[in-house]
Order: sequence, then C-alpha cells, then structure tokens
Amino acid sequence: TAGRSYAMFNSMWGAPEGYSYACMRDVSALVRAYVPENTAGHRPGNALYTVDGITASTGSNFSFAGWSLIIIYAAPETAGHYIYLRDNTFAFHPGTGGTLDFDEDPSYPGGVITNFVIPEPIRDKNGNIKYPVAAKLTCFIVEGDDFTNDTSSVRITGEQSGKSMNLWNPASPSPDVVNGRSYPGTFAEGVDIDTFEIKWSDKVDGVPVLTPGDRRLFVDMYSYNDAWNLVYFIISIQSETVTGGTTHYVITSE
Repeated sequence: TAGRSYAMFNSMWGAPEGYSYACMRDVSALVRAYVPENTAGHRPGNALYTVDGITASTGSNFSFAGWSLIIIYAAPETAGHYIYLRDNTFAFHPGTGGTLDFDEDPSYPGGVITNFVIPEPIRDKNGNIKYPVAAKLTCFIVEGDDFTNDTSSVRITGEQSGKSMNLWNPASPSPDVVNGRSYPGTFAEGVDIDTFEIKWSDKVDGVPVLTPGDRRLFVDMYSYNDAWNLVYFIISIQSETVTGGTTHYVITSE
C-alpha cells in the first residue's frame, strides 16, 4: 500500500498519451521486521527485495515501469553527510525540447534544489582535501528506452560561482544521459537511476562550480525529443561528522 501516490496526464509532441503513475512508501518498519540482525545488533538491509502484484492494462499505449529502494548506510569510520531527498515532484518531460521545470517555479526555467548547505571540504592534517568528491547527485527517471538522435543532459549551476557544467557517468555519457541505462547499475535496462559525481576540482573558466556556503543548486534537465518522467532527486554532500555513534548524516526532504 502506497503512502503517497501521483497521477499525471501525458501529452507527447502535442498528442495525448495517457497517464503516468508514481507512488512512494516508507518501508523502514518492514526492513527492521524482516531483515536479520548482524553480530553487532544492526539490521543492515542487505537482502533480495521484490515488488509484486503490480498490473496494468496499457492498450495501444507504450509502457515501462521501474522501482527503487533507498537505503542509507552509516558507520563510525564514514564521513558525515548532508542528504537531501526531493520526492514530491513527479514531473513529465513531453519530448518537445526545452528544460524540465520540475519545481514549477516560473522564476527559473529549470529547477532549484534547496534546504542544504555546501560545507567546507574535509582536509587532512596537512591541509589537503581528504575526499575529492564534494557531492553526488542521483536522479530516478522512468525512461524506458535509448531514444534515437536525442540530446538530453543534466546541467548544474553553482549558486555563488554562477558556473555551469553538464553531468555524466560511464553508463550515461554526453550528449544523451537519459538513455535507459543506470549507473552504477540496475537489474535490467529500461530505467535511469543515475548517480553523478561533482568534485571539488570541477572548475569552469578556472572557477570551482561548488562553493562552501552554497544553499541552492540550479538543475537544468534538457531533452530534445525524448519523453520521460522524473520521480526523485537525491543529493549527498560530505561534511564533518555532526553526531556521534553511527548516525553521521542529516537528511532533509521536500
């Protein structure tokens, strides 16, 4: 049973194409109830998960589907993290070109991720940056295909720097990152769950894209002629440990 659900009417290239659906559920209680404890008394969540009982009548319309499970791991030896989850924005790109306005804010053509702060990088005793990756951005896109002759991109812009860069990974190279393949990988091709790394060393015109103190990240998701649904964003930012024990993260969501 879903905790929240969404339905969205789709119109591709000016023609109606039925509806898209999405739903979310916090399954923490199920994981705690059915995943065995390890020797340290924790329930790490390592298991085979199955979603069952999902049916649909697609008629003459195309169809594709996918699901993901978000598990947050923490350990005493890990660095702290800010984890921001935006899972209330179920958005549809109609495949008619342009940038997806996933937050429906008319002041910016794309979308803006907020409610986090870019901290100072963690440094070793010699002052060198200890972890080269400043942040990771994961987006879950229900895609279904590798569309021919499409150009799609995920582009970020730093708040203070004003500098922009396109994101990519080994499974989703430029110029088409919304391509029905995931990174680091999923069970089968057909859904994009892509994680992109943003490093402290990533610069444009000699200026770092991310700046400590940034509280907004501008995200432009462009597609030339492919249609897809955006289900959620996650941004994970390494920081100094903020609490003791194994709880080394702060999570906020919208």
